[in-house]
Amino acid sequence: MKTRNFIISVLITLSTLVLYAQDGQLDTSFGNGGYVQTDFFGFTDWGFAIALQNDNAIVAVGSAETSLDDYVPALIRYLPDGSVDTSFGVNGIVTTEFNSQVIDYYSDVVIQDDQKIIAGGHFGDFNDQNIMLSRYQPNGDLDASFGTAGIVVTDIGDNRFGTMVIQDDGKILVGGTSEPQSQQEIMLVRYLTDGSFDPSFGNNGVVITDVPSSSTNVTRIVVLDDGKILLGASTSGIFKIFKYNVDGSPDTSFGTDGVISTGFTDNAGSFDITSEGKIFVAVGNCANDECQSYLLTYLEDGTLDTTIGNNGVVTITIPDFSAGTVLMQENQRVLVLGFVPDFFEGGETVLTRYWLNGGLDTSFSNDGQIRWWNFLGTDLLLQNDGKILHFGYTWWYDGDEDFYMMRYENDPLGVQDQNLNSLKVYPNPSIGVFSIVFENNFESTLPFQVTDITGKVIQEGAFIDTRSSLDLSTAQSGLYFLHVNNSSIRLVKE
Repeated sequence: MKTRNFIISVLITLSTLVLYAQDGQLDTSFGNGGYVQTDFFGFTDWGFAIALQNDNAIVAVGSAETSLDDYVPALIRYLPDGSVDTSFGVNGIVTTEFNSQVIDYYSDVVIQDDQKIIAGGHFGDFNDQNIMLSRYQPNGDLDASFGTAGIVVTDIGDNRFGTMVIQDDGKILVGGTSEPQSQQEIMLVRYLTDGSFDPSFGNNGVVITDVPSSSTNVTRIVVLDDGKILLGASTSGIFKIFKYNVDGSPDTSFGTDGVISTGFTDNAGSFDITSEGKIFVAVGNCANDECQSYLLTYLEDGTLDTTIGNNGVVTITIPDFSAGTVLMQENQRVLVLGFVPDFFEGGETVLTRYWLNGGLDTSFSNDGQIRWWNFLGTDLLLQNDGKILHFGYTWWYDGDEDFYMMRYENDPLGVQDQNLNSLKVYPNPSIGVFSIVFENNFESTLPFQVTDITGKVIQEGAFIDTRSSLDLSTAQSGLYFLHVNNSSIRLVKE
C-alpha cells in the first residue's frame, strides 16, 4: 500500500509539472520572450549549427559578413539564458579569416569532453574547395595543439564538408564529398585527436564510397554503440543510408551491400536512431515546385519495419513540407524540422513532432506543429532538461539576415495525458493486466507502444478488437505510458 501511495503521489506531482507549460510553447525565460536574434557587424549573417557545453552554454556557428561581400567563418557563445557570453572571444564572437575567393563558413560544430570546440566547414575558390576543421579553446582562442596552429585542412582534390561527430574515444568523423572528374563521391574521414589522419581507418584515414553521383550531399552521421557508422546522404537526388564497419569497410549485412535507398528524391533528408536501434528517416519527394514528405522506419538490418504505417512508410500530411533534420526524444517521440516554400514570400520553417507509430503528436504546440515565416531553421538540439533549441537565421527579414534561435518548453519524459474519449483503461493501477476498451470501432488494426519513464519501449503491437488486454505482469512496479492513436495514457503497475 505504501508503494501504491508513493506512485500516486508521484503522478500528482508530475501532473502539476505538466500543467506548468505545454510542449512546443516558447520558453519566455530565454532571450527576449523565448527567442534570440544576433547581428554580428551590421551585414548578412547565416547560422547553421549549435552545440551545448557542459555548463549549458550554447555555441553557434555559421558565416558573418564583416564588411561588404567579405564573409568569414564565425562562432558565438550564448549563456544558458540566451544572452551573449562576452567572456568568449571578442565580446562573445570569434571569426577566423581564410582569405578564399568564396563565402567561407562553418556548417557544423561539436564539443569535446574537455570542452574544446571543433568547428567544421569548407573554403577555397569555386573550382577547388577543401574541408577545414578548426579547434578552439573554451575561451575562443585557436588551439595550437591541433593541426597547424589550430586548423586542419584536408585537400584531396575538390572536397566539401558535410557534417561531423566525435566518437566516444575522441576521434573525429567527418562526412563530405570528393569530386574526381566531375563525379561527386562520398568521403568519410577519421581524424585522431591531434587532427592527423587515423591510419586504422580506411586508406590512411580516408574512405571513398564510389556512388558515383552528379550531386552528393552528406547530411547525417551516427556512431552506433558497437562502433559501426551510419551515414545519410543524397546521391543524384535519392536519399540513401550507408553503413560502415569500425575500420571503414562497408557492412554488407546491412541493406543491399551496406546501403539502403529510400527511393525518394531529397537533398536534405535525415535520420535518427531509436533506443531499440531502429532507423527513423524523414525524407521528401520534391518535383515541379511541389513537395511531399514521408517518415520511414527501418530495422537494424536495413529492411523496412512493415508494422509502421503503410509497410514502413508514413505520409506527412503538411502540404508542400520538405523534411530535413530529425531528432529523437528520450520518450521516443521524434521531432522533424522542415520547410514549406512560398514563391512570393519566401516560405516558412515548420517544426513538427510524431509518434513512432507514425501518428502526429497533437500535444505538441496544440496541433503538432510550429511555423515561423521568414526564418530558415537549420539545426535542433535537446538540452539536458528536455527543452528544445531551434536555430537558424532570419530570411528576407528587414532586408538583413541574422542568427536566430528559439527555445521551447518540452517535457523530456512526455508524461502528459491526451486521453482518448473513446478509450477506457481499467483497473489502473493494476497488478499487471490492464483491460483496454474502445467505445468506437476502428478499421483493421491499431498500433500501440508501451514505454517506461526513460522512453524505452518495453512492449509494442497492435490492437485488433475494441476489447483487448495489456499484460505487464513481468514488468517492474512503476509508471508506464501507453501510446496509441496519437495519444498517451499513464499506466501504473503495482
